[in-house]
Amino acid sequence: MRSRIVCSAETSASNRQTHQQVRRGVLLGLASCVIVPTQKASAGFGWDGSSSAIGSCALGEEGDDCRIQTLQKATEKGFEAYGDAVKERPQQNTVGIAVAEMKDEYSKETLALGQQIQAYASMDPYNADRPKLVQLLRKDGSAWVSRYARGGSARKLSARRFYIAVDALQGHLASNGMAPFPKNKLPVLLSNVAQAEALIAQGK
Repeated sequence: MRSRIVCSAETSASNRQTHQQVRRGVLLGLASCVIVPTQKASAGFGWDGSSSAIGSCALGEEGDDCRIQTLQKATEKGFEAYGDAVKERPQQNTVGIAVAEMKDEYSKETLALGQQIQAYASMDPYNADRPKLVQLLRKDGSAWVSRYARGGSARKLSARRFYIAVDALQGHLASNGMAPFPKNKLPVLLSNVAQAEALIAQGK
């Protein structure tokens, strides 16, 4: 019985020693993860113990004014930088894109072509003057697109709306020639012409 007690005591002591070694290893491992600065922080890049971040204002109400001023300065600098960037930005190449400015020449040519389209829409398919009008629409329509909406690009609202009508009519004439324009599409065609005329009257 005595030998068993001695063995049990020795085993208990061994277990305690092993537990202490494991605990010591864990603590050493945690300590190795902590980064300790070896040099004193340079001036202007360390925390003074009272500010909320490096180079910022004091914590609490004492730093409210400072923070507001800092934000205002940052915002002003941001706007100034943006303005400089816009000034230095290279201008985009607009060659080939019609400006379609509202001038008397543009208004006259657009309104004249609009009247031709309206005449074509109301003309009898067997009218003897129809071939001449179709030829004129092809010529004037292509010239108008080339001048004011080249490539389908136009900056004026009236030119954009009018281009829809001209493009639809030019497509029909190219595919169907002298055939009448589809009746179910005529209202849309004339509506685009009328809307373009209204926009021209508004200077758009």
